[in-house]
Amino acid sequence: MKAHVIAPEAQPPGVRRLSYAIFCWANRRPLVWRFVAAVFRRWPFLSTLAPFAATHDAVTKVLKRPDSFSNTSHAPNLLAGSFMIGMEPGPQYKRDKALFDNVVPTPEEVRTLADREARRLVQEITHLSEGEFDLVEDYLMWIVLRSTETAFGYAAERIPAGKRGQPGEIELERQYLHELRHVAAQLFAGTVAPQQVLRRAEASALSLNKRIDSTMGILRGSWGGVAPDANREAITRSAVGLAWVSHPVTVQSGALLVQELLGRKQQHRNLRLQVHD
Repeated sequence: MKAHVIAPEAQPPGVRRLSYAIFCWANRRPLVWRFVAAVFRRWPFLSTLAPFAATHDAVTKVLKRPDSFSNTSHAPNLLAGSFMIGMEPGPQYKRDKALFDNVVPTPEEVRTLADREARRLVQEITHLSEGEFDLVEDYLMWIVLRSTETAFGYAAERIPAGKRGQPGEIELERQYLHELRHVAAQLFAGTVAPQQVLRRAEASALSLNKRIDSTMGILRGSWGGVAPDANREAITRSAVGLAWVSHPVTVQSGALLVQELLGRKQQHRNLRLQVHD
């Protein structure tokens, strides 16, 4: 994958704001990216004019590396700390990968938890007033949170609460999810992110790391059976990485999936019939 070589501070503020606005607009329109991909496939040399875009070959080469999924071009944007996405192959990567493999939930667990939370939320949504529903805020982000909590074991409820909060407080969980989104926004946007987005991401990254640090004892105990030798840094890397990389990506994917479905009326109608049956 190609790294953008221009630092955000070196660009005029107006250029960054315009670039970020275009990025956000395009990020909500899958057809735009399909068109860009089609153009690059037809005329590959044009990809050199858009260094923020990853070509198909660049992606597959990274994924086919035998020892790592690292992408060092993201390193400047990993504000919450290092994680496997930006880690070079080596002993540290192998240790972190082993810890990750032991704690990440299985697809069956994720499906079960996601289905349970979706059913609960559907019951709540039926009682909302017209115009109150937000796909991300009221639905998707909670499904993703509940379906990935099993990765943190019995420490899952303590992490959003931090040091002083009480587990299960909905507003603390909401703040936690917003922090994850803010940090991920910097990773996704990279050097087109304006300064206000960068500052917000830095503040959120600091808060996220404090949450993990304040629950380190509980988290170590939760993961102790599978990683008794994991040091503090390894636990922090894996815990923060599992949260701020997986959650926003999955929520965004879900939103795009729903948007795509709504644009395909026949498929949407068929699914509605299945639900009613």
